[in-house]
Amino acid sequence: MDKIILFGASGHSKPILEILEQDFQVVGYIDDFSQKDSFCNYPILGKTEDMLEIVKKYKIDGGFISIGDNFTRWKIFQKIRETIPDFKFVKAIHKKAIIGKNVKIGDGTVVMAGAVINPSSKIGEQSIINTSSVIEHDSQIGNFSTIAPRVAMGGGVQIGNFSTISIGATVKHLIKIGDDVVVGANSLVLENLPNNIVAYGLPAKKIRERKREDKYL
Repeated sequence: MDKIILFGASGHSKPILEILEQDFQVVGYIDDFSQKDSFCNYPILGKTEDMLEIVKKYKIDGGFISIGDNFTRWKIFQKIRETIPDFKFVKAIHKKAIIGKNVKIGDGTVVMAGAVINPSSKIGEQSIINTSSVIEHDSQIGNFSTIAPRVAMGGGVQIGNFSTISIGATVKHLIKIGDDVVVGANSLVLENLPNNIVAYGLPAKKIRERKREDKYL
């Protein structure tokens, strides 16, 4: 089994760890903020500035960024690429997820239990497909994006990079949602949404503009 490390010791990493333990030898965590020595019975090996030494010491084959916030995940990704350009990012796909034919899933992406990704859909890199979400046929999700639990998307939907569809939202078929968009919980998206906005409601409407680095969790 390949040896891997996780970047980010937080609650979001718990279901990811459970998935990865099935196929990889998890060595431990790298975390810049934790004050603890361990998390979920695995050691915290150091900070991102120590990653090159850690990878060499433990003969690490790859890893996973287990951070929920899209922009923070991207920042850690950039640090890793700058330090170790050929670092291998693994995928975390739960065995109880349903993946259709001709589905493509990018490196560093997690697909959690109960998620359904139907045929000919494409999921980008470093994205989150959360518990019991449904992505219908021929849909596309960008890089560093999040589909939250119980989201329902019709066929042919396109979601840009760094966007988040929050818990329980519904997106009508063939809708296009841009980059850096946050759709609020339990919203109903019936019209296309442009880049850099927060939208929510029944139906979802633009509430305000946002920047990529703005917090949404």
